Amino acid sequence: MVPLATQPTVFAQNTNVQKVPERPTTTTTTTTTFSYADAYSQIVHRRCIKTLATLYGFCLLISVIFQLRFSLNRDFITSVLSMKTIGFSQIFFIALLPLFASRFITSTVQQSNLPNVASEVFVMLSNVDNWIITALYATSSFFIIRYYMSLLMGESYIDSLFVNPHDHHIGARQLNQDNIFVTFYAILLGINFAVRTIYERRSIIEFPSVQQEGIYTIKTSISSVCREATHIATRVFVFSYITYLFLNGMIYHQVAEFFGMYTRMLDSPVRGFQWYNLYMLTRTVLGGIIAVSGWEFLDRLFMVFFEVVEPVSTLSPKPFECLLSGLQNNKDPLLQTTAYAELARMASRDPARRIEMFRTFGSDVNDSEWSRISGECLKTIETFRNNIAKETNTKRQGTSNGILPRSIEEQPIKQIKLIEKDVFAAPKREVVYLDDRLSSLFVKPVTLATGPKMPPADASDRAQKFISTVPENFLLKILKYLENKFEHLDWVKKWNTLTIKSRYKSVFNNYSTLLFSVESLASLVAASLHEDQYGYVQRDIEKILDVLLGTLVELEEVERVNELGFLITDIKQAIYTIRSTFGTYLEDIKIQQRYQSHWRRFLEYKH
Repeated sequence: MVPLATQPTVFAQNTNVQKVPERPTTTTTTTTTFSYADAYSQIVHRRCIKTLATLYGFCLLISVIFQLRFSLNRDFITSVLSMKTIGFSQIFFIALLPLFASRFITSTVQQSNLPNVASEVFVMLSNVDNWIITALYATSSFFIIRYYMSLLMGESYIDSLFVNPHDHHIGARQLNQDNIFVTFYAILLGINFAVRTIYERRSIIEFPSVQQEGIYTIKTSISSVCREATHIATRVFVFSYITYLFLNGMIYHQVAEFFGMYTRMLDSPVRGFQWYNLYMLTRTVLGGIIAVSGWEFLDRLFMVFFEVVEPVSTLSPKPFECLLSGLQNNKDPLLQTTAYAELARMASRDPARRIEMFRTFGSDVNDSEWSRISGECLKTIETFRNNIAKETNTKRQGTSNGILPRSIEEQPIKQIKLIEKDVFAAPKREVVYLDDRLSSLFVKPVTLATGPKMPPADASDRAQKFISTVPENFLLKILKYLENKFEHLDWVKKWNTLTIKSRYKSVFNNYSTLLFSVESLASLVAASLHEDQYGYVQRDIEKILDVLLGTLVELEEVERVNELGFLITDIKQAIYTIRSTFGTYLEDIKIQQRYQSHWRRFLEYKH
């Protein structure tokens, strides 16, 4: 049966509705088989289809735009809409598919938690994924630029790898330097954009609080994408041109030495590079603009389709249990952050789902959806507070060995329950079982308990010797040598310095989950004044305020870290939201003594 709470609500319901509230909805405690991961996979499948369809439309649009001319005769219109344009758009799209796959696989919500700049550089250079991404960008640039010049524009500069110099004996060939320069530029362009992508950590997914409609974001992004692509392609072209001007002989000899193993050619070029061929150089830059615009637009599509907050849990027949499974999924940070983002959106913008959550509980009040969801938010905040305590080497009040303080534990509620029992029957006495150890007297003591076998004394020494024999990464050896060689320089010391800011990176590597937890609690508590008809949320207001005030106090103690500014602001805003909502009932809120000074400042609007 559904229990009827006998504890009176702390605050009167500020509502004009006079009718008796409906009976709350009950739920069973059986777990749903449709988890948040299953629902999210359906959403991701739909997002991938939208992203690929929009990406191909952009490829087709770019293929048409880069063929436009001032004449509008029939031949020009036929060439623009010919199979050549469609073919290049398909090649352009295929060249972007591996980048889409790599971006999708490497998407994460966790920030960098490395202690200093040197360690970040070491990890970036030693990470195999970064090298694969760089190779994918260089390969994509190579095919896009070459097919733009050969297929779409019909240029013959890069049709052949070898050329026959004029006025030379028959059969002598040399490498086509125009082809070498275009390839050199394409590879440098891909490497440059890959380094920018890795350095700026574009694979990190963020969920902005204000989100525009996807179609308008795409529409406004096209002009900025083309402008950014023009700047990047032009700068890399200037660098490639100057570099090739000084190193063209060395580059030619290196390429000739490679192809010389398979065919005969001139070791030194007779026909030089066309340094003043503006037509070819302009085509090369335009090819680079096409490639970079495709990469930039792909990044914008991920922002449009994969950084949007959608009601994923509504796909499940039990949406709140589905949402709760996402909040508890610690193994997948991206999935967990997505669930918290959905919770924050529901708490602030979806009153229908909020009312349904407040009215849904099981056979016990503590088994309600509000209790379970708010409990997960409080656990997230407490985990964050414990991490701060570990970094500052301080022991929190009310905690021991990572155990949460009693202030956030669920307190039982006095309630009346109907039970089927003979009240006149004599109570059953509790049976006390004695500790009978008689059998152990006739058994050898060594057989009573067996522990794990201890390794021999020299096991750690042998393990250390084995680790020392493992070869290190060759690149890391070079970096360590350079670090030891130039460690006396000031900029090298800055790279290796462990600052207070870097120490807290491990705490803030996934701050989005913390922000969504704080926002969700504040919005749900504020909305409960008018939407929680039974007052179940009101008994937890003091507990939530104690946790928020405690988090604020601990953050202000380490305010020297610049990254803490937005966290402190959001927590203050959450406390002010609750304070302003329950302004007429503040005297009934009892805050712990150690937070009274801070709470008083909020009451007086002086914080």
